[in-house]
Amino acid sequence: MTETDPVTVRSGNPGDIDAAVAVWSRANEGKNLPAHAERLRGWARDPDSALHIVKVGGQLVGMALRLPGRADDGTGPLIPDLCHLTGISVLPKCQGQRLGGLLLDAVLAAGMRDGYRRATLWTHADNARAGLLFAARGFRPTGRAAPDEAGTPMVHLECVLKV
Repeated sequence: MTETDPVTVRSGNPGDIDAAVAVWSRANEGKNLPAHAERLRGWARDPDSALHIVKVGGQLVGMALRLPGRADDGTGPLIPDLCHLTGISVLPKCQGQRLGGLLLDAVLAAGMRDGYRRATLWTHADNARAGLLFAARGFRPTGRAAPDEAGTPMVHLECVLKV
């Protein structure tokens, strides 16, 4: 990939799911989260979810998944104006090139068009780069924290989507 390779951000389709989850897995190597990769694959197949991808020069290098917001961390009833973002990732070799920002902007814009007014996500507490990206888009800590399946601390963030 070079600086002149075309960048495309678009909605994903069923044919993109495996490659998108592979990107997430590469971006999270060493974190011991195999169950989350399988959850991402299942959620991406749900017709109520929205997969977004970023490609550089035709290669899928980033993904983000938008789910309908639900109470009780996804197990409760739907919350009509809330979406939850998960799986936001860019291949390590492509990080720092503003691709994550392009991807996140596209996901949030699509969420607003679909009627969502708030978005939540969980991120690793020690991921400073992601924290800056999310803060720049208006995400703020909710005060909730919990470990991921490998025991790594995570923080919960929320933003109000700007109409």
